[in-house]
Amino acid sequence: MSRIELLRNLLKNNEAALIEAPKNRRYFTNMNTSNGMLLITQEKALFFTDFRYITAAESQVDRSFDVKLFEGTHAETLKAYLPREIERVFFEGEYLSYTAAESFFRACPDTEFICADKKINGLRVQKSEEELGYMRAAQKIADEAFLHILDFISGKWKTGLTEKQIAFELEVEMRKNGSGEMPFSIICASGANTAMPHAVPTDKPVENGDFITIDYGATLNDYCSDMTRTFAVGSVSEKQERIYDLVLEAQLAALSAAKAGVKGSEMHKIASDIFSRENLGEYFGHGLGHSLGLQVHEEPRFSPLCDETVPENAVMSVEPGLYLPGEFGVRIEDCVVLRRDGCENLASSAKNLIIL
Repeated sequence: MSRIELLRNLLKNNEAALIEAPKNRRYFTNMNTSNGMLLITQEKALFFTDFRYITAAESQVDRSFDVKLFEGTHAETLKAYLPREIERVFFEGEYLSYTAAESFFRACPDTEFICADKKINGLRVQKSEEELGYMRAAQKIADEAFLHILDFISGKWKTGLTEKQIAFELEVEMRKNGSGEMPFSIICASGANTAMPHAVPTDKPVENGDFITIDYGATLNDYCSDMTRTFAVGSVSEKQERIYDLVLEAQLAALSAAKAGVKGSEMHKIASDIFSRENLGEYFGHGLGHSLGLQVHEEPRFSPLCDETVPENAVMSVEPGLYLPGEFGVRIEDCVVLRRDGCENLASSAKNLIIL
């Protein structure tokens, strides 16, 4: 079933879907644009864009769509093209600004607008084999970059290598090997900075005894990979080794339980229970994982707040961590495809404690 058909299954004859979020436009049309709007009914699929993209769109956009130029503003275009029989329009309330939403409401005052983010975004959760192929390839780029960065750090850390330099080298290596845009800003932290889960790379030099945490990913055809590894330079203390082993234990336990149909909250509890057993639960302050695809953070999540079950062929991160303020932190992350009888781990990079 095509993506348009999946969306139409959500619509009655008197309903339409209005799509403005860039990643959803990309999902349904197979084309990235900085400006565009989709209007989909049971009878029509229209893609509107401006002069900058119209020629490319006519050749690149999925053939299910009629490609048209905007006629005035987005709201004016919707008013001109919305069929008279349409009584309800599903739209992305989490994406549109208040001002943009108001313009649509004023343009079509007799139409009921319904926020349908969960319905629309939910169509992207279960990945096709084509999508999984792109994600496997993006992860391969990231795995190869990990081997490169270990060699890079091993040869340079004693000469004042900084977090910023490591992050830059990671991005350059992935770009050289075929990655598109980074799915998110690379996290590279060392020493006490590793206790901040989303640390921004600084000019801090790597020092003997530091843990280094790198959280990064590549993209291929806009599909993301995401991985985190923590390793050390010089030497480690018994406490560092104990915390690392505990995070790895939690990650492996969660991976062994990951399969289609699990509840997000139950997956999170597997890791949090292991940390609580050692009276360290307070140092695990984020969810165990998230879905990803065209975006690096999607729904559903392995979170204490998520009681919904996660379907087959969803791609989920599994990333427990412990963060001891002022000392150090450890996070280990793989992304997996949920199957009926387990999961496929997309990552191949080693997870034993590496000391350079």
